Amino acid sequence: MTQPNILVFDSGLGGLTVFREVAAARPDANFVYAADDAFFPYNGHGEAALVAHVVPLMGELIAGVAPDLIVIACNTASTLVLAPLRARYSVPFVGTVPAIKPACASSKTKRVTVLGTGPGLRRHARRQRQARPPRRARAARRAGGRRRDRGGDRAVLHR
Repeated sequence: MTQPNILVFDSGLGGLTVFREVAAARPDANFVYAADDAFFPYNGHGEAALVAHVVPLMGELIAGVAPDLIVIACNTASTLVLAPLRARYSVPFVGTVPAIKPACASSKTKRVTVLGTGPGLRRHARRQRQARPPRRARAARRAGGRRRDRGGDRAVLHR
């Protein structure tokens, strides 16, 4: 069996923690980490602009890397762009979004905290309204500090 090619994609370097876990789970795979530093931070862009940017960019990455699986290691991109990516490309995508409902279900105190940036949390909260946590469970949202736009180009790391 050949080694699978796995593309891990993020808006910056925060997804390296996801990359580390995926690499540990699949030591047999070849990995490419793509950081879209040119459009960083993603939470500073509207949904339409983000979709219009990421979907064709992903097409370029798919053409260049030929991945067997793509991991979107960015909460904002997973929340807003995962469905358009799955609709456009046949490569399987795995996203990272806060799993509030399972976390509440397994919590002894029925309280969980979701860390993220303000805009990203608000977008995710809108999408989660239809999938509310179990009764008597509380999900607190905590926005982190503002991320500064460092500008630059996309970084691609190979392992």
